[in-house]
Amino acid sequence: MQSTYAHARTVDTCVRYEPTEIQQLKKELDTNKIPYWSEPKLICVSEKYGQYLLDIGYKLFPPKPDIISTKIPVTPNGQDMNSFRFNDKNKNISLAKQLKVNNIYTVTDSDGYIWYDISKEKIVRNIIFNLVNEN
Repeated sequence: MQSTYAHARTVDTCVRYEPTEIQQLKKELDTNKIPYWSEPKLICVSEKYGQYLLDIGYKLFPPKPDIISTKIPVTPNGQDMNSFRFNDKNKNISLAKQLKVNNIYTVTDSDGYIWYDISKEKIVRNIIFNLVNEN
């Protein structure tokens, strides 16, 4: 059932979804005789029913987690690796060069993270510290 008012009030609870999802929410609200108003990508209920709208939206359309799958590399001899990346591209390039000079095995991934032999952590931290503190 469509509410008679046309605009949301400050005490209304509104949610944004795609039009097909809005239609599903409308059916649920109609079934439970809860007044609402809607636009193609927005649906609102009074404060009294706000938590119900949020709960049913979560139930019908649970958030999809961002799953990040990263394969952590290992050195050729099977040693675990750790990663680091400077936001400054030039410092990241300098880090890669310094690791090579110090004969530390590295792999750089598509996001620019430099993976290095974890057994060389102390040396790598010193190199990073020096790069951070250089002019």
